Amino acid sequence: MGLGAALSTAISGLNINQSGLELISRNVANAGTAGYTRKTLVQENLAVGGNGFGVRQSTVTRDINQFLQQQLRTELGISGSQQILSQFLDRLDMVYGEPGSETALDTAVNRLSGALQDLATSPESDAARSSVLMGAEQLVAKLNQLSGNIQTLRRDAESGIADAVDEVNQLLQGIAALNNSVKDSYGTLGGSADLEDQRDQLVNRLSELIDISVSQGERGSARVYTSNGDLLVDGVASSLEFDEHGNIGPQSLYSPTDSERTVGTIRVVAANGSTSDLIRGRPAFGGVIGGYLTLRDDILVEAQSQLDELAHGLALSFSDYTNDGAAVTSGASDGFDLDAAGLLPGNKVTVNYTESGTQKTITFIRVDDAASLPLSDDATPNPDDSVIGIDFSGGFAAAAASMSAALGAGITVTNPSGNTFRFLDDGAAATVDIAGVDARITSTALADKGSQLALFNDSANTAYSASLDGADQKLGFAARISLNGAIAADSSWLVSYSTSPATGAGDPTRPLELKTRLTEQSFVFDSSSGIGSSNAPYKGAVDDFARRIISSQTGRSDLANQARSAQEIVVGALQQRIDKESGVNIDEEMANLIELQNAYTSSARVITAIKEMTELLMRM
Repeated sequence: MGLGAALSTAISGLNINQSGLELISRNVANAGTAGYTRKTLVQENLAVGGNGFGVRQSTVTRDINQFLQQQLRTELGISGSQQILSQFLDRLDMVYGEPGSETALDTAVNRLSGALQDLATSPESDAARSSVLMGAEQLVAKLNQLSGNIQTLRRDAESGIADAVDEVNQLLQGIAALNNSVKDSYGTLGGSADLEDQRDQLVNRLSELIDISVSQGERGSARVYTSNGDLLVDGVASSLEFDEHGNIGPQSLYSPTDSERTVGTIRVVAANGSTSDLIRGRPAFGGVIGGYLTLRDDILVEAQSQLDELAHGLALSFSDYTNDGAAVTSGASDGFDLDAAGLLPGNKVTVNYTESGTQKTITFIRVDDAASLPLSDDATPNPDDSVIGIDFSGGFAAAAASMSAALGAGITVTNPSGNTFRFLDDGAAATVDIAGVDARITSTALADKGSQLALFNDSANTAYSASLDGADQKLGFAARISLNGAIAADSSWLVSYSTSPATGAGDPTRPLELKTRLTEQSFVFDSSSGIGSSNAPYKGAVDDFARRIISSQTGRSDLANQARSAQEIVVGALQQRIDKESGVNIDEEMANLIELQNAYTSSARVITAIKEMTELLMRM
């Protein structure tokens, strides 16, 4: 090798060592910088005519475990969802209050129960009657307040989705811009490693907000997809659109059908203008946005349903009564005459019978709006009945004909007079045997109809009968339940249940009946509240159901906080492993620094030797 070649080799060694020293300095300086990965200098040998001619810097790269990186992003999505759930469930826990505390829901129910017991002991006491009214008003106010607070949380979740979508769009634009910069710098002398670090930070934050998957594109670029395959970033960024609804109430519910949906949905808008719904058809959704969706459409809807079910039970347990059919015979046919006077929309007629040895139950529900038909079997909480809606707008005779047609040839239903329905079996055929018929009727009368009392009404002092006309009256009832205005104006109705003969001022019959209906009478609650199941609905007194609501909510925030903490540990462990593999290790960098310093010194000595040799040759 000539002196020129040796000098070139030594100089290239100095240059590559200098670059290596600078890179180590940069690694060490950024050892504590979040998202920074250790950079490595890539060098290549130079050759001329088959002979070595030194080395040169090719580019700068980083070493990333893509499997760990994708796993971290998955766990970040779960963590983002858990954080939102934890925050909101803490707030929901505060809304319900500490069980047994002065402002808790169960305390309000117990206060009414105690007031009714005191009234039964002293029916003539004005103070006792006032205490019952106060207890009922406080319970109504508590239900109204809780319902309002839950809808406030749902509105906050809707706003949170909007904010998260805005951030997602900013991140997508940033990732797309960095993608272009990465492609421009890929393979160059300085490389694209620092740009890729910046992009990874944006992608990691994006994964906290929404479920994503990432694949490698050309020249170091990254393709970002939603977990169900919608392309978010390639050469250009797509965007998300969210049609935020500012007015959220109990009736504001998500539906995959746009005409029925009354809350916002998220759409992906591709660069070519095509759109796809990001929520429709997805059983689960992760990230911060997924947490908000779970709250808005599941957890808080269920919380509202529990309150509505309690308000529903309160109103009907006090106001409803059962009319049993009277046995009747017509020729060879046996059956029952049922007095259905006072039957309101939403009230039920139940027929129990045996057909060819099989026991069956049919529940007819009165509707006055044919547009509400047909009804589904889950219109009642009874898992063993078949539900049929009957249009009463044409009168009792038409309703009887509709019931008869629905029951088939085995049972005939007629309207012999007034408000009476006659149910008869098939007589001599003997394939059907009617075991019983009854009507569950909501009483609106203050007296002379029994000791029940419609203590609670719907808004505008209208009767509550769980009507299904137009919309389910139960939906959002907790926000509308009110004390019956007539009773608020005259507390004597809490005791007086008969005008002829007049109820005595000291008669405890009605107070005792109301106390029994609140604390002892069994009521079947719908499993849509999350308490009980569709096959085994919760059966119990109304005050028991109130306690079940409290117990179902108590500790829920604690569980969410525990899940969040556990997830933070998982994320932290993954991040530590990534840092160990891809982060800067000061000890390793110092060892490399010494090695490069020695190499630098060696190259410098070669140059010094060549200089001395050259000077010697020049003096010869």
